[in-house]
Amino acid sequence: MRKLLTLLTAILILTVGMSFAQLKYGRIEGVVIDNEGAALPGVSLTLESELFPSRSAVTDEAGKFVFRSLDPGIYKLTLELPGFVKEVREQIRVIVGKTLDFRVAMKMATIEEDVTVVAESPIVDTKKSGTAVNVTSEWLANIPSARDPWVILEQSAGVMVDRVNVGGSQSGQQSNFYARGDSGYNVMWNLDGLTITDQGALGATPTYWDFDAFEEIQITTGGADPSIQTGGIGLNFVTKRGGNKFRGQAYFYRTDDIPAVDFQASNVLGSDLASYWRDNAGLTDEEIVAAYPGDRINRIKDYGFEAGGPIIKNKLWLWGAWGVQDIKMFTAAGTADDTLLDNINLKLNAQITPNTRAELMYFYGNKLKWGRGAAITRPADTTWDQEGPTNLYKVELEHIFGDKFFATMKFGYVDMWFTLTPKGGIDTPTTLSLDTGEWGGSYYWYKTTRPAYHLNVTGNLFLEDVLGGSHEWKFGVEWRDANVTSQSSFGGNQLKLTAEWWQPYWTPYYGLPPVSTNSFIVGLIQGTNIDVHFNRYSFWLGDTFTTGRLTLNLGLRYDYRYLNYNESTLATQSAAPVLLPAFTQAKEDKFITWSDLSPRIGFTYDLAGDGRTIIKGSAGIYYDQLGTWNYGIYSGAYWREVDFYWHDANEDFEVQESELVGYPDPDSISYFSDAYNVDDPTVSPNSYDPSLSAPKTIEAIVGFERELFPDFSVSANFIWRRLDNYTWAPINDVTSADFTVEKTIDNQGTEDLYDGNTYTMTYYELPFTRPSGVYVTNRPDYYQRFWGIEMTITKRLSNKWMMNAALNYSDHRQYYDSPAAYQDPTNIEFENGKLMAYESGGSGKVDIWANTRWQVKINGMYQLPYGFNVSGFLTIREGYVLPVRLEQYSKADNTESVYPLVKPFASERLPVFWMADFRIEKVLPIGDYGSISIIADVFNLFNTDTVLGRETILNYSTAYQPLEIINPRVFRLGVRFRF
Repeated sequence: MRKLLTLLTAILILTVGMSFAQLKYGRIEGVVIDNEGAALPGVSLTLESELFPSRSAVTDEAGKFVFRSLDPGIYKLTLELPGFVKEVREQIRVIVGKTLDFRVAMKMATIEEDVTVVAESPIVDTKKSGTAVNVTSEWLANIPSARDPWVILEQSAGVMVDRVNVGGSQSGQQSNFYARGDSGYNVMWNLDGLTITDQGALGATPTYWDFDAFEEIQITTGGADPSIQTGGIGLNFVTKRGGNKFRGQAYFYRTDDIPAVDFQASNVLGSDLASYWRDNAGLTDEEIVAAYPGDRINRIKDYGFEAGGPIIKNKLWLWGAWGVQDIKMFTAAGTADDTLLDNINLKLNAQITPNTRAELMYFYGNKLKWGRGAAITRPADTTWDQEGPTNLYKVELEHIFGDKFFATMKFGYVDMWFTLTPKGGIDTPTTLSLDTGEWGGSYYWYKTTRPAYHLNVTGNLFLEDVLGGSHEWKFGVEWRDANVTSQSSFGGNQLKLTAEWWQPYWTPYYGLPPVSTNSFIVGLIQGTNIDVHFNRYSFWLGDTFTTGRLTLNLGLRYDYRYLNYNESTLATQSAAPVLLPAFTQAKEDKFITWSDLSPRIGFTYDLAGDGRTIIKGSAGIYYDQLGTWNYGIYSGAYWREVDFYWHDANEDFEVQESELVGYPDPDSISYFSDAYNVDDPTVSPNSYDPSLSAPKTIEAIVGFERELFPDFSVSANFIWRRLDNYTWAPINDVTSADFTVEKTIDNQGTEDLYDGNTYTMTYYELPFTRPSGVYVTNRPDYYQRFWGIEMTITKRLSNKWMMNAALNYSDHRQYYDSPAAYQDPTNIEFENGKLMAYESGGSGKVDIWANTRWQVKINGMYQLPYGFNVSGFLTIREGYVLPVRLEQYSKADNTESVYPLVKPFASERLPVFWMADFRIEKVLPIGDYGSISIIADVFNLFNTDTVLGRETILNYSTAYQPLEIINPRVFRLGVRFRF
């Protein structure tokens, strides 16, 4: 049996393409010396844990020892050698991806004695040159949070999250997040070291999570070794597992009002939201509260359990978890937004032989949502109801081939689908007011399936005394296969656009005959039908070379990935069959192929040789993930739409062909989407550059880390990045020199809503109707530059307290080096060389521009007498960017809408944001059975009312209207039983 397992693993290493091997283990190593500093060979070491089998080791000729592939948790290390005092190190916290490097000096024994040293494990990793945050189980369990992964990111150094989650108010929807200039599309999600990123929505996870299933969360933010593909944030969720001791917990949290107790404050009337409606609409306080009560929690229930233990001690273990989050919300306009998240985790671990471990895992995550997207501009009938579960299966096999070599194989399958159904119905026409930005009637529907396979094999080879030092060779191969099918359209395949302010301009603007006020623009739509197949093959090789106080991390990574698409068809658009006939996108293999070689290098230097103070640095090249959006831009079956000037002659608000002004003359089209070919609607007008290559990030980091006293360290890092070779899709056969028509637009009639001024801004058009289609290629002469300074303090839980603090300052700008870097020159003078931000939104969030130059984040806990614990979290940051602008919808040349800025980008911001959360907990021991904790949390402790978003378009009748303020103060009660 042992020979067969060895052979199978070796075959996998040699033949399988492999992946991203984010770790789920930690390591303990070190050196043992005598009082004179001489190495002590032959020292017997025993590593023990309540949960996992004991391990043994013996120091070599140089006094060195190592314990590899350790599950995260608490361990005890015992060192023994005849003639020397036995030493015991207790409460050693093993952390994922980190090396604990011990320097132990043993004393000669004069009498029989033992020395026990408690909680003096190293906190500085002398071999790690990158930057990462390890969110331990103590952090997860004891710091007040909304109990989802995105709020943990919000507490991490240098990370910006696009929404504020007060007590679970945003836990029903994924947040978007950014760090170090990355767009968020390069975030890589991993579960126990297995990549599970949603290939159909890069940056997103395919599921939602049971917060209490995590043993630890590893967040990699830079200086990554070659096992990590991209320059985005790397997230690795390490779930719990069974051990030799039965243990677990059950919990229940509730956030809402109870009889005679109001658990939620109100912060609307003192906010800018109320001031806006008092000043601009003359509303009374009672009318404001009735119409805009503010985002509020209706009720949140969070409950479940997790438990694990041995089936056969030291051989076979089982762990399982079940968790539910029942989230009921009201938006700022009083609309309901309800979510039910249901999760199941099962894990079976086996020690098949002394050198072979196996793991089977099953995960089920289901999301049901009613009212997704609710917002001031999205009333109830335009919100979605969502359904769709995710099933994940994983098998893992690890084999030790000797004390110098071990390998791991992981295979996973993710089965995911979901649908978005508008409450107004999939057959109901949708309206959009160009005066207010408000939707009506219904909204677009969407359905998708996204199955994915992932296989990776990694190996570690350890060599001593080669080329003057020790080596840890790491290698991996990976294969990832994902298929994405999606369909979408508006109800009735139409979108009806209304605008009172625009009607006087329509006749001269389009050169059309005068019409009555029963005039609109209608978007006639065939929608989207895509079927795309993604493949990635990767190989990486790295060496951690240590000689004396110096450690070098050298690596090289190769990624080959491509997209295929299968044939897909769109049906004839019934209201415009001549211009929108049936369309078929033909099958094509490898229509986009990326092949990249990524070098990585890093170093650490132990300044004093005691493992307490290091300087470090790293440099590397990263290439972006390849997502199915590339297919969407290219495909002719991706959102085909033509807009017409529509005079509703019979006033039935139903579109007839005879009411479409100029139909079917293509010259009468007011707008057409990129996928529509005016000259031949049966052929896609889009094409791509056969030499298209992946966007690139070049990164350099230098840093310093110092252990000031046991379990307490400070660090500082300077990060520099250049991001270039971006992919873009310019209009066919058009350059910036073609945009020669200058026109102006102003905000007359709405000037008092902003600052009392009228802004008249210039925008540019083509002197001809734009050609159909786009050309997907790499953007020339354009790049972004990021630099930042991050300082962190880490205090592990010991001596009754813990703390994590971070301060960062950054500068992220974009540059257009020549007119080849853009087509429409509108806004270039306000953007070139200026601070930049990625626009975020979705599910009710609009116009969020996440750029903050500085942030302060502090969390911590203190253990008081009599079983009381207090903890909290404080965050303060510069307000996000507010790009004050105008809108010209659907320009006469058929190019897309343009938004001329009235001020340089990032010259205006939302107010400084700050929020504090607090917890008090009473722990009641119940003998040998465990403990019960009674928990009281308060979120937004000081009930701040900071504006989080405004209507940025100044020629809307709702210009500068606050769209969202932070949720008010709310209390949460919880009870947790641990055994």
